[in-house]
Amino acid sequence: MQTWVPVVLGAVGGTVVGVAWLAAIVTLVNQRRKGRSQALAEADSTSTPLEPIRSLLEPDEGEPSSPLPSMSMAPLSLSRYIEVRGAIAGWSRSGESVDDQLDAVFGLTRAQYREAHGWWMSALEGADDRLDDVERQVAVFASRYGSSV
Repeated sequence: MQTWVPVVLGAVGGTVVGVAWLAAIVTLVNQRRKGRSQALAEADSTSTPLEPIRSLLEPDEGEPSSPLPSMSMAPLSLSRYIEVRGAIAGWSRSGESVDDQLDAVFGLTRAQYREAHGWWMSALEGADDRLDDVERQVAVFASRYGSSV
């Protein structure tokens, strides 16, 4: 037997086995894709259509229309600032120690509050409808925290 015959048979046999493995892998991948496509189609048919996300600066119904600045740079979120401001007003009226209560309830110092107050007052400058809403909310918190004596 000549020396080239086993080489040719090995090359042909290896190619046949390689093509068979490749065909098997392609079949498995296609079956997975088909299964995923069917699962997605079923999920789409059972779910409600997605609605577009409203802009975060777009006011809710009944909400004042002045846009808020980005809260990413604020020392406190607006809702937290309003609560702290109301609590300070309530504690001041009831004669409690504001500094002790700030630390105990909110974990804040007076300096941190002043920084947040300055930030929000400059951010809301000229937004009178927002400021009126803030003042109403502050009054609610002031009565809650002031009556805890």
